[in-house]
Amino acid sequence: WMDVRDALNSGKTTAIIPTGGVEPNGPWLVTGKHNYVLRSNCDAIARELGNALCTPIVKLVPEGSIDPPSGHMQSPGTLSLQQETFEALLTDVAHSLKMHGFENIIFIGDSGGNQGGQRAVADALNSAWGSDAVVGHVQGYYDYGSVGQYMAEQGLVDGEGDGLHDDPVIALNMFHADPRSIRFDERVAAGFASINGVSIADRVKSLEYARQIVGFRAESTAGLIRETIENGGTLPAPQRQGGAGRGGRGRGAGPGGQQRPAPDPRTMGGGDCRANEYNCSDTPNPLPEAKTAWIEEMTWMDVRDAIASGKTTAIVSTGGIEPNGPWLVTGKHNYVLRANCPAIAANLGNAVCAPVIEFVPEGSIEPQSGHMRSP
Repeated sequence: WMDVRDALNSGKTTAIIPTGGVEPNGPWLVTGKHNYVLRSNCDAIARELGNALCTPIVKLVPEGSIDPPSGHMQSPGTLSLQQETFEALLTDVAHSLKMHGFENIIFIGDSGGNQGGQRAVADALNSAWGSDAVVGHVQGYYDYGSVGQYMAEQGLVDGEGDGLHDDPVIALNMFHADPRSIRFDERVAAGFASINGVSIADRVKSLEYARQIVGFRAESTAGLIRETIENGGTLPAPQRQGGAGRGGRGRGAGPGGQQRPAPDPRTMGGGDCRANEYNCSDTPNPLPEAKTAWIEEMTWMDVRDAIASGKTTAIVSTGGIEPNGPWLVTGKHNYVLRANCPAIAANLGNAVCAPVIEFVPEGSIEPQSGHMRSP
């Protein structure tokens, strides 16, 4: 808590709230894809700004209706929030930051479905708080098109799409955070280290590209954050462009405006079973079993196979962000649970761990009480 206090006093009065997700991303990428991307990117953005700190990543976001399941919730391993829950969480986190003295509170979202809720919360809080703080949603962080164009100029050019919820840019952004998140070693060993015609097998070259991706996204997003603060809030929404979303997944009608045929009922994995067999519920996992208890460190196929093997107990652990004296970080409980949950799951033998819930009640936000009295 003293580190946060001193950072505020030194002028680090901009806080970035990054939102990710836990969802299916084809056979190669773990369900925590967006969270891994943000591990690298938020830190790089804050350093580029020079006056900013990052909150813990909001790892759980709306991913479709829970019951009955829709959207990504139709694939094993997806964890979804209701829209109102997501927006309430963002509101409380932003409010907590304001009460500690942060003057600029910025939302960035690595998943398309996060953007609307962030914009709504930012607009509502900016209106309610007036000149007390600037709250902004930075839509331009999610401009993957510009990242792809920049990387093409560096020599990273997509070939024909594989039809997966995956592509070279996002895979390499994850590689920067942790090569295990894209199952790098297993893919190289099995001859699967490519996506959309781009080989990622050369570790040194892949790391070079990964650093370029993170650097570009940090520089461009930092510029947009400065513009947002100067504007006094969220910038006008950019003109929407047509074309496919992440991983080459286009939307709308088929060629000639014709309605697309009904999806294959076996479709899972964030793509279309008709486009790639790895998007089909009954396709065997091409990689060895993941050696982890954490759902966000598994692919959707890993989760499917874990459930099928009898791992039908899920552990939801809750930590917190609070003051813990001069020696321990504010995320104390979250660190404890990162060690303990896998050990508990291993002892049970039939369990997996959901991501740690890092935001919990810590006292009244306004007026401040309990732990909320400490930065």
